[in-house]
Amino acid sequence: CQVLFTSSRVDGRLCVMQDGPVNVIKDSNVEMIVKENTKTVFELKYYPSSWLLREYCTKSGSLSVALKKINKRVKVNVKKLEITLKIVNIESRYRTLYFNYISCSNSYPLRHSWVSVYNRSPHSPETLEYCGLKVEKEADNNGSICLVYKPLLHAQRQDTAWNFYVSTKHFDLDPNFFIYQLAWNSSQARELHAWCADPAIGFVTLIFHRLNTTNEQQDMFVFTLTDHEGSNDTLVELRSK
Repeated sequence: CQVLFTSSRVDGRLCVMQDGPVNVIKDSNVEMIVKENTKTVFELKYYPSSWLLREYCTKSGSLSVALKKINKRVKVNVKKLEITLKIVNIESRYRTLYFNYISCSNSYPLRHSWVSVYNRSPHSPETLEYCGLKVEKEADNNGSICLVYKPLLHAQRQDTAWNFYVSTKHFDLDPNFFIYQLAWNSSQARELHAWCADPAIGFVTLIFHRLNTTNEQQDMFVFTLTDHEGSNDTLVELRSK
């Protein structure tokens, strides 16, 4: 069985995401192949095979997902296919990341995009001390890489400590390259606010530093990332729509 997804726009791009826990196949007679045209994005075979990325965004406007039986005479046990993929346009507001191991140390493109980044996935606790996400805009994009910070239900817990930085270097902890900082116990961490990098900056690295992980709750905050032309005030208004 193969499904082909195509963008309705000539210059459109798609993103495939693992929506939920890491996908696995526990039926040895099945494999899944995801392709962009002729390029294989990833293959998922019998457990413990896995795809340890949160998201992949295409360079083109098409993406295919195929499920294949290895032995055609043997029935597939569908209950053993733990697969939940979401395929969206790159501009979609449904792109979601977490500061966790399948999101960290990878790059995420912005193209009129709105990407939500939460501190923790609802599907597993997280113990990584540092997590870095590279966010980049296209070369011909005149907008700025921006973020909107929104505190959530557990934002003011005093038993969970963290720091957040935006760096102009690749996964670098040198404070000389930090252009935005936020600490868990600052007054700013309790307020909705927006921030934008200089339009000349083509990429940034978001660095989340957990100072303790013991009591980290799921809903502490969300950063919404976008490439934006305009003021910070209009950005907050657009994010709420």
